[in-house]
Amino acid sequence: LLHPERPKLMFVRTTPAGAQDETVYLSGSSLKGVVRASAERVLRSLAVEQRAMQAACDPLDQKGRCQRELRERGDSLSLQSGGPERMAEVHKKLCLACRTFGSNALGSRVQFADAYPPVGVARERANTVELRNSVAIDRRTGGPAHGALLDFGVVTGGHFETQIHLSNFELWQLALVLLVLDEINEGFTRVGANKSRGLGRMAATVQQVVIDQARGADGKVAGVGVLLPSLAGQYGWLERQGMDAAVVSETTPLGPRFVYEAKALKGLRAGLFGAPWEALCAETAR
Repeated sequence: LLHPERPKLMFVRTTPAGAQDETVYLSGSSLKGVVRASAERVLRSLAVEQRAMQAACDPLDQKGRCQRELRERGDSLSLQSGGPERMAEVHKKLCLACRTFGSNALGSRVQFADAYPPVGVARERANTVELRNSVAIDRRTGGPAHGALLDFGVVTGGHFETQIHLSNFELWQLALVLLVLDEINEGFTRVGANKSRGLGRMAATVQQVVIDQARGADGKVAGVGVLLPSLAGQYGWLERQGMDAAVVSETTPLGPRFVYEAKALKGLRAGLFGAPWEALCAETAR
């Protein structure tokens, strides 16, 4: 809705369920876009030059292999009988980024929920939006260009809470997401608009990681390729061994549940960047 007191470039707002007033928020699709772009850069940096686009293609190239050729092949296979494994051919040929974040041929393994500021002081702080002005520079005179004044809103405080859900993943994919969150903390990856003007700096704090497995793997945390070794070759899964678990907090009807609280995340990271990450590096260098 139009609001005469708000700037031309407004922070997105919504009214959460159960709330009476609207609030600024970070959309899950925007967060996923930032994380995917940074993850693609990481994957290409791991690969040798000739395999960079095989590690992470350009998702906006509608003529690329992941977007057109494999989409058409997937559409053809989906009309055939043969069980869910018939799509293994498509999965194996996708780049590593599309295997993780999805493409026109395959759904995403990672889902991002919208991030809302919690009720209370944090929400009030997040909704204290500053108004800033920007003007284009006239390249001839060096002064402000006439008629090029722009005002925009900036969120300078508060914090937002969200959840990231991975399904049927390999451990290197979890490591990749955590690595991007580390890059956000270090300032290498920024979120939102006007990054070149100093905006978009934020901290990403992981409070808890919960891993539910459908079956046991000798007390180890394991990716889908280790849990289903008979299908690993068909799908092109990279991992061949699990990771030592810090603790199993409980056993669900489906299988073990591994819970890593904030203090245990250092051990989780150490395990993920061992054999799982080495399997990724070996694949991109092959």
